[in-house]
Amino acid sequence: MMRRILLIVALLACCGRASAGVAFVQEGASTSTSFNLTSNTTVGHAMVFNVSSAACGTTGVVKIGTQAATPLSASTSPTVAGFSQCKFGISSISVVSKAVTCTSCGTFNYISAEEWSGQNSSPTFDIASGCAAQLTNSICQMANDGTTILGLRYSPGYSSEGVDFAVTCSGSSGAVTFANLTSTGSDLSAGSNPVGWGISTGTPLTSMKATLACQISSGIAVGVIASGATQQLTSNVNQVGDTALKTSGSATFSLNIQNVGDPIIIEPWCKNTCTIGTLTVGSDTAVCPASAQGVSSANTGQGFICYVLSASASGSKTVTFIPGGSPTQWQVSAQDISLGGQTTASFDKAAVDTCDSGCLEGLAVTTPSITPTKTGSLLFNFVYTAHHVAGNAGSWVCYAYVQTGDNDNCQTPTTQNQSSWIINSAAGATAADTTIGTSNDPFQSIILDLSYTSTIPAGGTLPQVFVIRP
Repeated sequence: MMRRILLIVALLACCGRASAGVAFVQEGASTSTSFNLTSNTTVGHAMVFNVSSAACGTTGVVKIGTQAATPLSASTSPTVAGFSQCKFGISSISVVSKAVTCTSCGTFNYISAEEWSGQNSSPTFDIASGCAAQLTNSICQMANDGTTILGLRYSPGYSSEGVDFAVTCSGSSGAVTFANLTSTGSDLSAGSNPVGWGISTGTPLTSMKATLACQISSGIAVGVIASGATQQLTSNVNQVGDTALKTSGSATFSLNIQNVGDPIIIEPWCKNTCTIGTLTVGSDTAVCPASAQGVSSANTGQGFICYVLSASASGSKTVTFIPGGSPTQWQVSAQDISLGGQTTASFDKAAVDTCDSGCLEGLAVTTPSITPTKTGSLLFNFVYTAHHVAGNAGSWVCYAYVQTGDNDNCQTPTTQNQSSWIINSAAGATAADTTIGTSNDPFQSIILDLSYTSTIPAGGTLPQVFVIRP
């Protein structure tokens, strides 16, 4: 009888086949550029490598045995104690080996390797998310109070992932803690720089949190997608940055773009009024929708929410704002966004509310509201007042600015303006919810809505290949 092998590419949902699940296999870490894992690797498994060194993002070559890995994102910037954090991956191991090496990596800090099974074949890795902090006592993402450590956070773009974390510390972290992960584990043998891992299920935001002794830090997380996992449209906010208040010249700062294709949200501000003369991130020019622009005010100044929908390059890029007109002061802030794998973003709509006198909002700006065309959209709210913004409330989230010269909270220096976000909006209308320092202060509030779209045919289920032998 003739034997036939029929390859059927089918959607998981239509075939009713459950994912076997991704699983952690083994890990090792060292402060040397080469070391051996406890066991040989298994052909067909996946590998994630974490490297902290001076040149890992430029000349570093990472291998298991003779098989080289590929970079999974840009290295972190700025450096921590002269070291960048880098992530490399192998979708399918083709060698049986214990030997892990990093060559041409420059001045060295540590390397780790994690082996995973049950991964999806294409794509294998979700998008990378990163963080960087330059201030003492700021461990990657920090809450608005400047003291609550949020850690390295990761919103999985698929229903099941093996999430792989790594952080470079200027100090020495103690035992890490995890959120919304099962089967967790960690390793501090890399000079007390924490490496950690766990399995995500569903939509909850995951995280690994180093201890305060880590001090100044940077880190990268990435997901190993489980075979047959279902896509869930989401994003991660990576590095955030801002400038000092300017009265002449251009407002500029360096923002690390974690991945090619990342959206970038930018908030220029000036007083009393201005136009957008120049607003760029590297070689990319920002778009400033008319519906996301404030008005001239001697009390509050004038703000905008602008964006680059898809960064043309990753790595450290200069954000530049040169206002048109004749403002007396200006400033700019921005946030880099990692979209979940196989996801794009597009502008949906914006809303603005202003009050220049006789305001009655009390100590919370709760307008405007916006109803996204698609539930689960990415929302940004920019609020600026005659005096100071104090924080956010409700579902809105912000990260403390932790660059040199910042306030170690979510407000920009001097002006105390603030941006906050919701990575997955609820159904129906969402209102601003920002606390301010002076009751009934003149204010302006802008909300920008970006919609997610899957690039997977048939709306979000990874194709599977089954072998049927009659």
